[in-house]
Amino acid sequence: KTFKLMKISKITVLLLSFFWIQTTSYGQMAYDGYGDFKIFTGYTNVGGKSGIDIQFDTALGELVSIGGKINYLIKPNKDLDQDEFGETFTGISRFLDNYDAGLFVRFHFGPTLKIAETMDPYLGVDASVKSLGAHAGFKYKLTDVIGLYAQYNYSFSTSFVGSSKVESDDAFINYYGKSNAISVGLSFNLEY
Repeated sequence: KTFKLMKISKITVLLLSFFWIQTTSYGQMAYDGYGDFKIFTGYTNVGGKSGIDIQFDTALGELVSIGGKINYLIKPNKDLDQDEFGETFTGISRFLDNYDAGLFVRFHFGPTLKIAETMDPYLGVDASVKSLGAHAGFKYKLTDVIGLYAQYNYSFSTSFVGSSKVESDDAFINYYGKSNAISVGLSFNLEY
């Protein structure tokens, strides 16, 4: 587990270093401030389980944005899947175990640090159906419309639904509470 965390940390540092070296602006900033609206979509890994990450972000001002997120894990625990047709409720609950949705507030530091306009480091806090936590991320603008993002999320606790421990085969499982997540993918600027 420590080895995987070290490997992920090295990859994250390498990606951030690559983006830091790039200092050329392509006309529009990675974070524009008030009215900036972006959609993020990509891969997420929550506690070692792979899935899909979708985020929506809109700016409230020069340094603050708010948004929402939806995550879905793809077959996080194959051992608990039921193949029998009579297990409809169990199948639906297992399907719902894989989802999480929530809201976040982000604080952007690009303008304050006066770094290249194509870069946007940020910190945020989030509350979702299944977890409460904080995140740190970095966006890099490739063109006026498309960019890249990388984000690390730490969940302090579970929130409204489920326990993060599996107590029985029919228990609701919270994969998101009290876990770490890494997301990488593309960002799309909708107002260029």
